[in-house]
Order: sequence, then structure tokens, then C-alpha cells
Amino acid sequence: MYSSRTFPGKAREYEEEKLRLARLYKDDRKSYTASKAGIIGRLIQEARRWKSQA
Repeated sequence: MYSSRTFPGKAREYEEEKLRLARLYKDDRKSYTASKAGIIGRLIQEARRWKSQA
């Protein structure tokens, strides 16, 4: 398991996107949650690539 301390830049990127989406969908929790799928999927793919190279 990797923590935000392992990849602080990725943690910051995710946090910024969550904040942006929270402002965009402040009254629509369902859309906010669905909109995070893109960044979550991308970060998971990056983590899998990193793990396979480690």
C-alpha cells in the first residue's frame, strides 16, 4: 500500500481535482462521485505501471 507521502504530487493532484469537482457539483453528490472516476482510473493505472517496474 502506498501513502500520500510516497507520491505527494499525485496526492496533491487528486486533492485539487476533488476540490474542483466539489465546487462544480456542490449540490449534486452523484455527479461529483461519478466525475472522480476519470482521475481515479488514471491514477490506478499509473500505480500499476509503477508497481510492475519496481
